[in-house]
Amino acid sequence: MGTRCNGSVPGWNRTRNRPGNLDPLLTLADPNLYLRSDGILIRLYVDDISMSYPAAATKATIEVKAKLSEKYKITNLGPPRHFLSIEIHRDDTGISLGQKAYITTILRRLGMENTHGVSTPMDPNVKLHLAEDRGGKDLEQEDITDYQAVVGSLMYAALATQPDISYAVAALSRYNSRPFTSHMTTAKRVLQYLKSTADFQLHFTGIGIDIGNSLVGYSDSDWANDRADHKSQAGYVFLASNGAVS
Repeated sequence: MGTRCNGSVPGWNRTRNRPGNLDPLLTLADPNLYLRSDGILIRLYVDDISMSYPAAATKATIEVKAKLSEKYKITNLGPPRHFLSIEIHRDDTGISLGQKAYITTILRRLGMENTHGVSTPMDPNVKLHLAEDRGGKDLEQEDITDYQAVVGSLMYAALATQPDISYAVAALSRYNSRPFTSHMTTAKRVLQYLKSTADFQLHFTGIGIDIGNSLVGYSDSDWANDRADHKSQAGYVFLASNGAVS
């Protein structure tokens, strides 16, 4: 369910006072995420509020909306289809999250809407480094700003619905202060990968899992494979309701 307030919500996101007797608990993980004991999740973003709840809390959710309308002027937008550039799709099997429109916007802004797609975020034969002792060329200041903007855009996609580019984004972020032409080329390859996977979505089902033990994690690492400092590179993925969340 999504709602929109007339103005921000100062009672929550500034003073942290809870309006009425809604009794949401502010989570430590996110200063704009509240959790009630009945399972209702309340997310704030400026004048937007998104609420998620289990079927058993449907009546309580209606009461929460009524309490909010007593204190704030709100508009009930119904089940959300978009939230912070994330597209939300529902069917009988669960919920899917994607960012096709967001990815298309990035590609168009960089003049890459007609670029060809690739099958991997990074070329496995390419290792990023400072490049100054390998004939690499520094980017001009304007291009450095563009590089940082590209990496920032990729980072949001990685955090939201494209965890498969997380390693590439982390690697590119190391060179934000002094990127070389090779780094920009690598960043554009990640965009080419997103073009080929723009229709992909994270799908959360909850089917066939024990809700009390639904978080599953995997991790791995190489051995001193970083050419710059010979450190090991670690990676992980956590799944909840059969979909990647971290």
